[in-house]
Amino acid sequence: MNAQEVSKFVDDSLWPRRLLHVPTMTSYPWTPGDVYGGHTRPNYLAFSYTWGRWRLDEEENPSVKALPVQGITWRMPRVHPAHFTVEEFERTIRALPALQPYMFQVDFVWLDIACIDQTPGSKESAAEIGRQAKIFQNAFCTFAWLTSHAEPCDEEYVEATYRLEKSISEIMSEEPYTSRSVEHDFANFLNFLTDDPWFTSLWTLQEAFLCPEVIFLARNGQVWLKGNPGEEIPRLKEILMWIEFLTSIVQDSRRNFNLHSSPEIQGALERSGLIGLLLGSPMVLLSVAYHRQATSELDRVYGIMQVFNLRLGISRPEADTTKRFTLAELEDELGQELFKQYPVMSQLHIFTQIPDKGKGWRVGQYSKMASDLNWDVYDHLKSSRHRMTASAQFSTTLVDENLWGSFTGRTCLLHEFEAAWTAYDKLIDPMRVPFEIALDVPSPRRPVDDRQYHLETLQSLLREHDDAIVLLLGCCESTWALGRRPASWKPCHAVGLILIPYADSEVRNGTYWQRRGVVSWKLGEPRYPAEMRMFLQGETDSWTATSGIFG
Repeated sequence: MNAQEVSKFVDDSLWPRRLLHVPTMTSYPWTPGDVYGGHTRPNYLAFSYTWGRWRLDEEENPSVKALPVQGITWRMPRVHPAHFTVEEFERTIRALPALQPYMFQVDFVWLDIACIDQTPGSKESAAEIGRQAKIFQNAFCTFAWLTSHAEPCDEEYVEATYRLEKSISEIMSEEPYTSRSVEHDFANFLNFLTDDPWFTSLWTLQEAFLCPEVIFLARNGQVWLKGNPGEEIPRLKEILMWIEFLTSIVQDSRRNFNLHSSPEIQGALERSGLIGLLLGSPMVLLSVAYHRQATSELDRVYGIMQVFNLRLGISRPEADTTKRFTLAELEDELGQELFKQYPVMSQLHIFTQIPDKGKGWRVGQYSKMASDLNWDVYDHLKSSRHRMTASAQFSTTLVDENLWGSFTGRTCLLHEFEAAWTAYDKLIDPMRVPFEIALDVPSPRRPVDDRQYHLETLQSLLREHDDAIVLLLGCCESTWALGRRPASWKPCHAVGLILIPYADSEVRNGTYWQRRGVVSWKLGEPRYPAEMRMFLQGETDSWTATSGIFG
């Protein structure tokens, strides 16, 4: 864009700054009226792929050409042909209009290297990176390019599906089976689906979350999964729904096999990011981001911020693009924004290693999903049939030039929970788990049932820290309104943050708390007496108003 065009472009516009016209391979800038090369508000496709790890330096492999695109002022990046050749790249881009499944002509594609200025330090580039959510969510159709798959995989998909379905059918029958068998087959199926660099890229993780209806393409430019004749092309959303369906079958079987606690399956879900996509939880995706491949460490925040609808660092419209942010600064900025917009969700993770002192208040390099909590804790945050009411308020405060978290809310001694659950244990359905606890830096899980595991974890923590407290993060309600009847909201579950005081020698100017994990518990158990139900909702004298600093 020239200076005049930039000045007219409204940053919160739903339209991209540029679009690629495929028939002429020309990148057209936005002009007033949402016009691109004479085309007003054209439908456009979005193309998701990964290439940064294979980018060639200027002097490397000089014979390799860049994608030929007209109408741009920047030098197009070149990619190592082992990942994909420029001929394969151009052929795939040119094929996109014919591959989209709708009965409309679509001649424009949003392609990052053709539509974002690749000049280092470009203000336009930084701003457009902060607008990825709008660009992808408003695309007519989105394609993802799986370059490690040379051709469509229908036969392999059918074979992997058959093995998994056979294993699951054994669970539902009287035939002998081993949990190891279904665990192994399920993990193999997930690994088969996600065995491509696209599932290890930071930027594509964000794009997958923004566009669950993405269609996968093989390296030859053909649809990777075609499905059965006469049926619609399976998209990421359908694949996720199918995985969720199979998961529910195993979970609900009378064998009570805990699929989610399987290390092999959990690993496959977390490595690929599918666990976050299944739950629709951006918080889960953020923890996955730290284990994905990134060209720059700053991309661990920049490459995921749009799932929270945030613009941080140099992507802010008013930002000085010459400023060089550190990863710690971006993580602090992200943590502050999550405090404001997602106070409950901001704490629904655990640390696999102890974070730096004072940094336990926000997600970081060692964050991951709190997999010992029921998936409903995450799922209900986005469900229209559930509503979460936040009970704690968060902010930040400087302590010796280090940013710590601070809280105000209701707290209760953790041993009060143990006493209550022990006292009323016989009133709880033996098939239900009344509470779930997920600790930071967890010990290897013992092969016991869920109920026993969580009780032992709670008791073990109290033996070490009998002064541990629970900060009530929020209470969730659910509704199942029918027809025109008004919604009737009922208590569902609550979540809390476990805190322990720092040693006296480390405490200055009041009580400083160290984050130790998260806990969730069921509400509305009909067999509980009224006092127990009130206690679990934070409405008895056991809870006190507390303010403190934590990290």
